[in-house]
This record gives sequence, structure tokens and C-alpha cells, in this order.
Amino acid sequence: MSEIRAILVPLDEAALERRVLERALALGRRFDAVVEALHISPLPRPNDPGWEALTKRGMGFALTEDAMREAMAAEERMRGEYEKIRRRGEAPETATAGRRFAARFAVAGGAEDLVVATRARVSDLVVAARGGEGEVSETIEAVLTEGGRPILVLPPGELTPLDGTCVLAWNGRPEAARALAFALPFLRAAAATVVVEVDEAGTRRGVGAGSVAHYLAQHGVEARDHNADKRGSIGETLVRATHEHEANLLVMGGAAYSRVRRMIFGHVTRDVIETADFPLLMAN
Repeated sequence: MSEIRAILVPLDEAALERRVLERALALGRRFDAVVEALHISPLPRPNDPGWEALTKRGMGFALTEDAMREAMAAEERMRGEYEKIRRRGEAPETATAGRRFAARFAVAGGAEDLVVATRARVSDLVVAARGGEGEVSETIEAVLTEGGRPILVLPPGELTPLDGTCVLAWNGRPEAARALAFALPFLRAAAATVVVEVDEAGTRRGVGAGSVAHYLAQHGVEARDHNADKRGSIGETLVRATHEHEANLLVMGGAAYSRVRRMIFGHVTRDVIETADFPLLMAN
């Protein structure tokens, strides 16, 4: 949990528009990791996630020439865009002597949320763009509910969460502890770390922000603790605290409890994703 060696980036038109791959390559270079750009084809194949379930429901696919042609054209376009970005970023195709950093292009077929959540399980980090204005994409929800790995949600723009101030949201719950563990590489790279709890939520559960700062010191991360008085919702309070500390990354646990995500996806998690204009590192 303390190293990032494999970064997964779902590559689609939104990711291209928001320069997600460029920022993921910057992270890969910094953490000496392999960055996999994953194009999701609309045509699942027998080895892809969900194929068995689809065929059991009688939903086999008749691969018409038009469908195959469109899928191949989309794949080639994404491959071409990936290659241009890789070359501009001077990312090698294979690891070089003494360095793991490299980039590669991969293709899988099926529903994007299911495919990415499945592939996340053999990655250290998923990097994705937030959905449209006021939206949480199904892929982000799927990674949090089923991926078992952290996801870095990037807003539009150029901002990459390295070197600046990091705010770690702490409430003493298990998902916050998992986010803390996954965030260690980012916290070590940060210029400053602030552990924020709202209305002493962690303290009331027996482990306050001060204890987290002490834990981080044992990992070589100097952090200070801060209690934020709740004004508005908890999500609004965390967003405001991140702005007040001029942070370029908020780390928090993502509360999500079921495949029936829309109904019980944690409201604090949703509020922050929908309103934050800075990168979010989340884990469930």
C-alpha cells in the first residue's frame, strides 16, 4: 500500500479532452510506475469481464460488419491519440535500466464501469476524470464499490496533485484508514499535509486527527492536525477547508456500500466529487 507501481487510466474522449493521460504520465514518472491507458471497446469478447453473465442471460452479440468497423475505428483513434501523448510526454514503451516508468496501451471490451473496476484490482491506482458538471460517473462509483483500489478523480484543467499541500479528511472510519494508507506516496511527495476532521468526528470515534499526524510522522510525513467546524454539509465543509489550506489534493474515504450504487452511495462522497475543483484521492 505504500508504493505505486501500476497506474490504470480509462482512455475515452472525456479523458482526452481533460488531459487525464498527460497528468497520469506525470504521476507515473514521479512514482516510477507503469501507466496503462485502457480503451474500452463496446464489443465484449469471451475473456472480458461480464461476458459469462451476458451470455447466460441470452445476450450474445451479433458482430455485424458495421459494428466491427466502428469498434476498430474507435480503437485505432484512441491508439493514435495515446501514441501522440506518449511521445510528447517522452514515456518509454518498456522499462529502461534502473527505471520502471513506462506506458502501454490496452483494449478490453464491455461495460466501462465493470471493466475498469475489474482491472483496478490488479492496479495500484486508477486515474479518471470526473463526470460532467454535477455528475459522478458510474466508473468512479464502480471503482469505489468494487475495485478495491484507490481512485484519483481529476477536475478539468492542468492541476496534478504533486508537491503542494495535501488535506487528509479524517473521521476515524475504516474507509478513511484505507485512504490514509493508500495516500502515503502522495503525502510523502507533498510540501505540507493537514489532517482535517469535521466537528472532531475522529476524536469521537477514539482516534483523532492528532493521532493520525503522529502515525504519519512514523512514515516520514510531517503533518499538522486541524478541526473544522461544520458549516453546511460535511462535504461543503471539507471542500471549504481544502480551499482555505490552498491544497491541491484532498484525500478521503469514499463511502459506497453496494452494487446498487445510486441509492446508497455515500452522500458526503457524492457531494465532494460533484463540487470539488481540485483532485480527489478516494478509497472505500
